[in-house]
Amino acid sequence: MLETVEDACELLRDLDGISLVLLGHERRGAGADVGEALEAIAALRLVSSGVGLVVFSDCTDPDGAWKIVLKGADAFVCKRSSLDCLDTGIESALRSERFVDPAAERRKRPKGVPTPRQCEVLQAFAEGATTDETAIQLGISPETVRTHAKAAISRIGASDRAHAIAIAMRHGLIS
Repeated sequence: MLETVEDACELLRDLDGISLVLLGHERRGAGADVGEALEAIAALRLVSSGVGLVVFSDCTDPDGAWKIVLKGADAFVCKRSSLDCLDTGIESALRSERFVDPAAERRKRPKGVPTPRQCEVLQAFAEGATTDETAIQLGISPETVRTHAKAAISRIGASDRAHAIAIAMRHGLIS
């Protein structure tokens, strides 16, 4: 176990083949935010953009969890959660998929973060699928696809689909 982010960054630079980093995060006092975790994520992503990154935290605040994922972590897992949840987070990170612990999802998703279904619609569009093709792929109607797309555009604060796709890609919500 490494004690500092600098040590982790040095190890990532020196060794080939590291596929996962498990970043422990503890808030310092009541009301503390996730700033230190965000700085650590940024530093680790500068060194290795392809490594799976799981943040294992005592924070159960959904806003903090989503800030961590939007900053570049693949997964966020609460320390209070089961080992199965940690396993799911690790497996998701290794597949470059996003995962937020359901313990932090129980409260309302913060504005600006599309739902998983909205991300699936944006991902399909990013891959060049039409509305009708996306509907078939996801097993929903074309009107539902349009509804998800409009909601994602609004939630992200984009001007159109292409802009929403660009924002979602920049924040790691889609690839």
